[in-house]
Amino acid sequence: MAVESQSTRKSSKRKLSRQAEELYARYGKPLEAEHPGDFIAISTQGKVVRAPTLQKVLDLSMEQLGKGSYVFRLGADCSVIKWR
Repeated sequence: MAVESQSTRKSSKRKLSRQAEELYARYGKPLEAEHPGDFIAISTQGKVVRAPTLQKVLDLSMEQLGKGSYVFRLGADCSVIKWR
């Protein structure tokens, strides 16, 4: 079993953070005005599901997008969850 170094983990976290920011800017930001406070899940391919509650968007995300999507609250500053 390979051991991940601290610098590798930090680099990986930065990459995930950048990807989340880019996806939100492209697909989430345009939804803020019309759906403030709703939750969205965005796949790495740009598919989006939206729901009024975190639980509902998590369910929809697993059903429609599968693993690997990011979950955000529209208008918030950071991603809520990264499905792996």
